Amino acid sequence: MGILTVLEDDGTSTAANIVNLSVVEETVILQDLPDLPTAFAYLLGLIYALNLQYPIELRYTFETVQKIFMGLGTDLSVFLVFK
Repeated sequence: MGILTVLEDDGTSTAANIVNLSVVEETVILQDLPDLPTAFAYLLGLIYALNLQYPIELRYTFETVQKIFMGLGTDLSVFLVFK
């Protein structure tokens, strides 16, 4: 699961142009998203709505964004509890 960014690099400019942003989970679920923050919000929303488990390596990052920044849910993991 993740965000797929398709870039166009013609070799003449220093920065590549973003052609397409997509959310993928073994197949493309959403495509032609306008920008990276929107793609991340859609990814987080799909994970939350479908009650999927976060990738192990990014579990605490996703939990922080979900619970602190987006205000979805109140129970925090042991490592996210601030004293």
